[in-house]
This record gives sequence, C-alpha cells and structure tokens, in this order.
Amino acid sequence: MPRSWEGFTRLQAALASLARSGWMMRGIPSAIAESVASHIASAALLAIELAWEAKRRGVEASPERAAALAVVHDVAEAWVGDIPRPAGIEGKEEAEMQAVESSMLSQAAKDFYREFAEGNSVEAVIARIAERLATYSMALHYKSLGYPVDDIIESSLRDAIDKARRAGLEEALRGMAERLGIPLS
Repeated sequence: MPRSWEGFTRLQAALASLARSGWMMRGIPSAIAESVASHIASAALLAIELAWEAKRRGVEASPERAAALAVVHDVAEAWVGDIPRPAGIEGKEEAEMQAVESSMLSQAAKDFYREFAEGNSVEAVIARIAERLATYSMALHYKSLGYPVDDIIESSLRDAIDKARRAGLEEALRGMAERLGIPLS
C-alpha cells in the first residue's frame, strides 16, 4: 500500500463509499445504505458518550481513548471489504489484521486497532458496545423505512447489552441510551 497522501486519500474514499454489506443484503439501496465511514463516526460518538456516562458513574475510562478505538475499528474494511458476520468467512479477522499491519497507518493507530480487536481494556469494551449500539440505532432507522432488519435489531441490541452486562457497564449504557433517546427494548 502506498505511503503517500494518495494512499490516505484512497483509504478515505473507500471508507466513505463502501456501503455496509448487511444493509445491502436486506435490500437497502446503496444510495441510502450506511457507509463504513458513517458507521465509524456513529460508533465513535457513542463511545465518547458511553465512556463519559461510565466515568460519571465511577468507572475509570477515557472517552478520548474509547473514541479513538471506535474510529479505527473498521478501517481494515477499506482494504478487504465489508464481510458480513453471517458469511462466516474463515480467516476474516486475520486478513483484516494483516491489512492494517501492512498499511500506512501509524503504529499508534495499528495498536488501537489491535486493542479494539482483542477487547482487552475498558475503553475497547466501551468501543465494542458503541459499535453494536451504532448498528442497532441504524437498524431502527431502516426498520422505520420498512426494511426487513429485525434480525440486526435483535442481535446488535442483545450483543450491546450482553457486553455491557459482562463489563459492569449496563447502568451506564442504559443511562446514556435514555439521555440520547435510544430505546433499549
């Protein structure tokens, strides 16, 4: 991969133009399907909000770090594409990790990507919850437009709540969701 500005521009364009495949598989036209870049932005914003809510409740968490982890969480899709969960492609995570490791990104960004993938810090867990909540929220939007996304609504909400419960962040998740008007049922 190039180490020039052109290389970053291609990364940026790929993230902005790549529609998330789960939406496309459910008949959502590419013109209104959420892009990977849009998903990343939503996840980062929710990570900040959730980390602040957790911090307000006494959890040692850095909202800035949680947001940074959410920002890089899907960056590999610019190089390998958005492979949907149901595809069950063997080696997906390894291919994504290899793409990030061989990219022009800084070592710090690569470390953040690895930390998110491993989920080995409170901020990584918060970013993972935020990622699932971003998917859930977008699924609610598509459902309101009449698209068949009930499976995504159910699985992403269940994943977000389960992750929050296991990490002792369920109250923070519920508080943040209530404040932002995101229904958790």
